Amino acid sequence: MAEKYWVGNAGTWDVSTTTHWSDSSGGAGGATAPTSADNANFNTLSGTGDITITTGVCNNLVFLMTAATGRAIILSANFAPAGNLSLDSNSVLATQRLLIQSNALGTARTITCNGTVTANYCDFQDITGAGTASWDLSGATGASGNCGGNSGMTLSTPITCYAVKGVSALFSSAMWFTTSGGASAARNPLPQDTARFDASSVTAASLTFTQDLQRIGSINFTSVTNTPTLTTSTICTCYGSITLVSGMVLTASTTTYTFSGRGANTLASGTLTWAKNFEVDCANGSLALSDNFVTGATKTLVITSGAFTATNQNVTCRSLTTVSGSTLTMGSGTWTFGMTVSGTVFSASAGVTFSGAAATIILNGVRTAEQTFTTGDNTFGTFSDNSTGAFSLKLTGSGTFTSFTMSAGRTVNFTAGTTTTSATWVLSGSTITSVTAATHTVAKSGGGAVTASGCTISYSTASPVATFTAINSTDGGNNTNWTFQIVVSSLFFGSTF
Repeated sequence: MAEKYWVGNAGTWDVSTTTHWSDSSGGAGGATAPTSADNANFNTLSGTGDITITTGVCNNLVFLMTAATGRAIILSANFAPAGNLSLDSNSVLATQRLLIQSNALGTARTITCNGTVTANYCDFQDITGAGTASWDLSGATGASGNCGGNSGMTLSTPITCYAVKGVSALFSSAMWFTTSGGASAARNPLPQDTARFDASSVTAASLTFTQDLQRIGSINFTSVTNTPTLTTSTICTCYGSITLVSGMVLTASTTTYTFSGRGANTLASGTLTWAKNFEVDCANGSLALSDNFVTGATKTLVITSGAFTATNQNVTCRSLTTVSGSTLTMGSGTWTFGMTVSGTVFSASAGVTFSGAAATIILNGVRTAEQTFTTGDNTFGTFSDNSTGAFSLKLTGSGTFTSFTMSAGRTVNFTAGTTTTSATWVLSGSTITSVTAATHTVAKSGGGAVTASGCTISYSTASPVATFTAINSTDGGNNTNWTFQIVVSSLFFGSTF
């Protein structure tokens, strides 16, 4: 049996790579990787960053880290130390709890231990505890955090942590109590807990509370007084519902705020603006809006996994990105996008479970470069491109709309070979063409006719036949089934001819 020591910061632990292993604490790398007979040690001399375990093996795993020296153990496969598992992190700094997680959100990895398991100041996500060891971590030093997707282990019972403070403070400070108004001290809120700000929490006016915890559960400011400010100082992940109120301030931040709660959760912004990028990445969980959601014109909403439901609320942001496997329910509200630079302003990509037939979509802002709207062949409600600027909108996929409006001066580049269908077309002073020198199709559903006015049209096939008429418009060539007409209106002795 030998003692092996990890060195050199973040890296991947497999059975053969020697880069991060040393035969002495803080020594030079290049030693052989641990075998199942060797102890693997991570300590303050191991450096910073995340450790990804692929095929790594060992006897005892001892992970003893202090402030700012490590953040996560990431399992890309099941892991089975032959001896004991000893995890101890953040005994110095509450903001640096160790996270033990699967590399695939929502896909559990199993840790099998037949010795003893200790885990102090640790959070778990998508981990299954197995073996003859006791996985009762409910009484662990520093408590045990539950980020969801765990089984085979007992983690700390959720509690409500009541804030009470008369000066500006960090979430990691001693400001939490077990009851409203403060009596007995409580722990810093864990991912399964509720951070509660109520009428007894903020005892002086205009205080700032900084969320410096990387992971937190529900946050609720209902009935808070004295107009506190909530801000963040790190990349934050929330694992519960969020309730903000109009009688507070939410400041801007360059860091993304991520929602990762499992189960059904809600977001109430209280008329405040999330002046930061906002990501929903919650595996099989969901987030539903309780009121309007605004990120501001320069911040993006991203739906990576799980379900985002707008219900009947309005959404205002720079752009929207969805990832295959996620669910987006746009509801019946108005979605306004203010993106100005190049990129994708809206993405409902293939593989997304999508519902948007009752929503209104508006593109605003001064467009300084071409942008892309990805329909994913989905069905939408009302769409209007009301942006300004000299650059076009590229529409991909064969989308279906209730109403499709291109404001004067706008150019839409349809993707060749696609069919865009709408019950109502509003085309006035706009340019209609294809991305490449090949035709697209515009189709009218529900019967009736379409009249475009003052447009420039090329590479466009209209359907059905004899439905689309372009008045006082320019035939740019390669069009089919469009009827171009010149209408002259003259005023002569009070009559129009």
